[in-house]
Amino acid sequence: MYDEINESVDTFGMPDTVGVATPTIVTERLLAVKKRYPKVDVECHFHNDRGYSLINAVTAVLKGASYIDTSIWGMAERSGITSVTGLLLNLFYEDKSLCQGYNLKLCYPLNVLMGSIIKLQVSPVEPVSITNRTHTAGVHQKAVLNNPYVYEAHNLKNFGVDKKQLFLGPLSGKNLIYYYLREIEYYDLTQEQAAEIAKEFKSQSDVKNKKNKPEAVLKKIVEKYNLPRLLIKKEYLKNRVENLD
Repeated sequence: MYDEINESVDTFGMPDTVGVATPTIVTERLLAVKKRYPKVDVECHFHNDRGYSLINAVTAVLKGASYIDTSIWGMAERSGITSVTGLLLNLFYEDKSLCQGYNLKLCYPLNVLMGSIIKLQVSPVEPVSITNRTHTAGVHQKAVLNNPYVYEAHNLKNFGVDKKQLFLGPLSGKNLIYYYLREIEYYDLTQEQAAEIAKEFKSQSDVKNKKNKPEAVLKKIVEKYNLPRLLIKKEYLKNRVENLD
């Protein structure tokens, strides 16, 4: 088929619409196509039925694909397709030049915008989110405070996750509240307390009507709980991956 249309097109499509491709298959087929048709670009489309859409997309780009079909959060039919922000994050760590022309600091705001539209928290399986940075196990918490690289492999500040981009508001769930209070404000609280605070925070008319800054509203609520602060040595603060000041 490609031989018949080769002279009439500038891009070939290689869709994996049923989600059965693997990185090995992607590599073999893409290299074969590029070798046979060196002047034609290749566009790839990967579904996530086997959980391979992201790694297949990264593999395709590294093997010469010019275009990858993506969506916000990877949302699409069945198990979805490649996440646009997940792909950008991984390409950034493979080869920063692959991300030229993209404002990476808008990755997290884009994911939050989607969450605000469909009224859901950004999924913890989305690479660019703060919900996958909430450490609940005691051993994780201690290790992260000592050296965040133990459980946090990359600096999400490059992708818009910092204190200014946490987007506290009426849609903020318990995970976001827990992360903000514990990881940024260094309060010692439980998930149950975070859930109670989040419920009260979301019900505040000041948050919904934007009369006051959400941070100020949250601070007033937290004061009623008399939460202790985490004692973190200054040298540990310097080691944190995300400088959120």
